[in-house]
Amino acid sequence: MVAHHPPISAASNRAPGNDWMAALEPLFEKYRLTAGFFGHDHNYQHYLKNGIHYVTTGGGGAPLYDVAKPPEGITIKVVSIENFTTIRVDGKVARLEAIAVDGTKLDEIEFNGGAQP
Repeated sequence: MVAHHPPISAASNRAPGNDWMAALEPLFEKYRLTAGFFGHDHNYQHYLKNGIHYVTTGGGGAPLYDVAKPPEGITIKVVSIENFTTIRVDGKVARLEAIAVDGTKLDEIEFNGGAQP
């Protein structure tokens, strides 16, 4: 799933996130979404909530936002840094790498496709 506004945010002026997108989270869970990819916040954020990866990658060059309010219990990685992501798909496996502009790997996620229980 891809959308502009994230349902979860660590940015002080946006935390806890976009209410309209957060209202969709029960549907994401009902239909067993694997991951959601978002922009809008100028930083990198990765959360794992109820089996769903929420990834915000908005560090493409505009002024960066803080990550001062990461939600407890679901935060995997939050960093206020310019970044980009790559996704490689091999059969039913997809791998995301988040990379800082200096080439440093910020995060890596492996998604396994196929039927979920």
